[in-house]
Amino acid sequence: KKRNLQQVANRLVEWRAQNPDLLVGVSLDSEDWQYVWDGTRYSDYNPYSISEWIEWLTATGIYDPTNGAYKGEARSPVFTSIAQFNTAMGTSFASWSQVDPPRTRNDGNPFWEEWARWRTMLLKHHLQDLTNVLIDAGLPANRVYSHQNYNPSGTEGYYLTSSILTTADLSPGSLGV
Repeated sequence: KKRNLQQVANRLVEWRAQNPDLLVGVSLDSEDWQYVWDGTRYSDYNPYSISEWIEWLTATGIYDPTNGAYKGEARSPVFTSIAQFNTAMGTSFASWSQVDPPRTRNDGNPFWEEWARWRTMLLKHHLQDLTNVLIDAGLPANRVYSHQNYNPSGTEGYYLTSSILTTADLSPGSLGV
């Protein structure tokens, strides 16, 4: 995905250099969201997503506050132990390696709500990654636009899509209208 987007971005930069008055901006995929099959089966439960979720919860790996690619974007406050996590979530995992996100929607349940909040962060990072590739290639940040749904937290749209307005508020990047 990244390689293909880099090729497209480079081509856009070349074309813009030859036609500076014609390229108004680049719009990311409009209204990306985390898919829910038949309203009950949620994504994304692949091992990489789950591993990243735990890094987000604990400010480790790519969320390490000093060296992480997403430093400063970990959950706040972070969980410093599995015991602290279990107390907050009402779970009883023996270790971080055993943590498995909830598979069934349960509005209001702390464990489910934490996973739902993570899903929006994962979507925001996907959009930011796309934006960064375009900007790194040479497109001006104020000409790369994102567009997302307006679904306030806790609404049906929030749980079904993870697409809330904050997922489109990218920096660098611009919010499309």
